[in-house]
Amino acid sequence: MGMSSGKLKPAVAFYRRRGGGTPAALPSERASVESFAALHGFTVTFEFVYAGASDEALFDSEAFNAMLECIGAKSAATVIVASDTTFSLDPLVQSVGAAQFRRHGISLIAAETSDAQAITTSPEQIVDHVFELRERFEAHLARMEARRRLKFGPQRRKNYVEMFPEAVSLAKSIHERSLRDGVRTSLREMSAMLAQQGHFNNAGKPYHPDEVRRMIKGPDPLCAA
Repeated sequence: MGMSSGKLKPAVAFYRRRGGGTPAALPSERASVESFAALHGFTVTFEFVYAGASDEALFDSEAFNAMLECIGAKSAATVIVASDTTFSLDPLVQSVGAAQFRRHGISLIAAETSDAQAITTSPEQIVDHVFELRERFEAHLARMEARRRLKFGPQRRKNYVEMFPEAVSLAKSIHERSLRDGVRTSLREMSAMLAQQGHFNNAGKPYHPDEVRRMIKGPDPLCAA
């Protein structure tokens, strides 16, 4: 025996057509949402369809923002999607979106999950996902580097003379002058002197004392030429 209409809780349905085209909900998604709503005492008051292909455009889409306006105006506290991937394919987006909804008293529920619970992703799952993405990315880069080594040979790191010949020359000059005059100039002071002359490291910052030390002990720019 069904619930009387007075006891039904208002909810909105959010669908996603990933292939673009006509923004109509997939029949299977609508069937899942409507079946869940009828079973759990909800009435779907409005439907919204996101026809975009990417998660990046989701939050700026007309469908998503129209849904938020509807929730605010109708005081609905539940958003029902067919599955967790309807909202997003990315677990990070799922988790953050669901958490933000909860902060505002709104439940994001996936109808096709076994227990129809609100979408949640544990911190451990998020961390695992980040590390998995990093490992996959690094694996692709490692293969790229291996192909590059086969073609061009190992890449040799440039030394300071090759990268900053003028800075090295000035650092050596300051160091030699301090030895000749008997006035000790610290590495940090040398770094400041280099900066005053417009010499900075690759990060655009004054050279670290260790970098200045390597300049002084390294080859002379004229000898390296």
